[in-house]
Amino acid sequence: MIDNSFIGYAADILGDTDNGLRGSEIIRYCNEYAVQYKKQITYSKYPFPKGVPNKRTVLAENLRAFEPFQQFSIIKDLCTKPQFAGNGKIQELSVKLSSQYAQFSEGSGTVNEIIQETKHWLDKYPDVLKHYQAALQKREHNIYSRNLLDDLRLSLEVLMKEIFNNDKSLENQTKDLGQFLKNNGISVPIRNLYSTVIGKYKDYQNNNVKHNDSSQAIEVNFLIELTTVLMRFLVQLDLEK
Repeated sequence: MIDNSFIGYAADILGDTDNGLRGSEIIRYCNEYAVQYKKQITYSKYPFPKGVPNKRTVLAENLRAFEPFQQFSIIKDLCTKPQFAGNGKIQELSVKLSSQYAQFSEGSGTVNEIIQETKHWLDKYPDVLKHYQAALQKREHNIYSRNLLDDLRLSLEVLMKEIFNNDKSLENQTKDLGQFLKNNGISVPIRNLYSTVIGKYKDYQNNNVKHNDSSQAIEVNFLIELTTVLMRFLVQLDLEK
């Protein structure tokens, strides 16, 4: 569940007296969400009934009528309204929502679903998950920086260190990776394919990240998906032991 305290926190920011949504906007948006999700909300008319203290209370109470996945989607959507462009508190709310309740983020396609499942699998590897989450959060907020790709690289590198029980850098894992795949009965063609991809992955990082930082957003998204697939394969083999 999304904590009641977080719902109240979100409502306070989104319904801020000076910079938040107007009371009429809150009702309009909440009615739209209620129809979309087929929910009965507490307050559906404006002006508010007598005795209602403020618009923040109305928004919080209405939010509590929805399921956690729906609450996540609603708060995320409200944060993107045009009047909040450049609002630091709204941006902070969006970051906290994504970092604290990422499990309620409903992916819009197969790739997002795979990413969510991978994050669940990585619970066994908290140091790996930390770097992976950091990369995803930067992507979520359109921060396509060298740091994002460093986080991706570290997530894969730390995973190999933990599974292979060594302290080697990604560049020096070739022998241990090959032996791990062989010990798990992976065929030679797939072992070669995986090792080739890892080699090209390292080349890209060295040429485009460490030195030039010239990656485009579309390339970063591809690397997020590729890193996810590479890690899933290793985790599945490790968990089957």
